[in-house]
Amino acid sequence: MCEFKVINKEAKKERKVGEDIVYAKFSEDHVLLRDILGGATKIHGAIIEEVDVNSEILKLASSPIIIKINKFLNACQKCDSEKVYDKKLEALWEDVKASGDEAIRTLWKKYGK
Repeated sequence: MCEFKVINKEAKKERKVGEDIVYAKFSEDHVLLRDILGGATKIHGAIIEEVDVNSEILKLASSPIIIKINKFLNACQKCDSEKVYDKKLEALWEDVKASGDEAIRTLWKKYGK
């Protein structure tokens, strides 16, 4: 059986967030991890970045914008599956754009001069 050590990368920092993980599922606002004993851990604002079976390492990447992007994508899929436009899409997209703009401004202030 293959159990993973899970590393979460947020900004420039990496930290171990799980060990002996046998199950990982991506959700709208988190990644759910389960270990061999059935214990669960939620890593909010994360996506699965890499799965390396040979090294038994699962890498996650975390950022607050991930939750906003996923809410927008889920709303798009819901509109498409129900064949109905929902005006909430526009507000969700504006939220994604605002977070992206903020990230760009922050990076420009640090490194753009």
